[in-house]
Amino acid sequence: MATEQEVLARPRGANFTGFQVAHIFPLAGVGSLEWLSGMTAATRSLVQTRKLADRPLNATLLQADIHALFDDYQWSIWIESDGTQRMVRFEKSGAPSLDQYESVVQWSPETLAATNGPNLDLVRHHFYVALVTHFRGFGRRGRAGATML
Repeated sequence: MATEQEVLARPRGANFTGFQVAHIFPLAGVGSLEWLSGMTAATRSLVQTRKLADRPLNATLLQADIHALFDDYQWSIWIESDGTQRMVRFEKSGAPSLDQYESVVQWSPETLAATNGPNLDLVRHHFYVALVTHFRGFGRRGRAGATML
């Protein structure tokens, strides 16, 4: 879970209704050359088909309120060169519900191996698309150049 929030307890068991599985690379982008551009061949091979893209390595568990904001690229996860991850909001008014979350779960190679967690290259690509969307504008993907990543 990206925000380290505890699942609420209830008498008949844990309440999972507030959580949703979010695709890191959107299923709508499968097969689209525009969406697949900017990826390495190895990363692209993970999401070439809908069947490949609809697996745990392309998913994370999010609270419902921030899932839609993640899909809308209002926030993403930046992975530092040392592997540390942090949430990044791209507009001051964007993703207001993120204020209540102080940290992001740190996906390390050890925890990923134990849990079949998300592929970090797909997480990096989500961040790249969010960055291009907000700095290039209009939600359109652009080509990398001297003024971009």
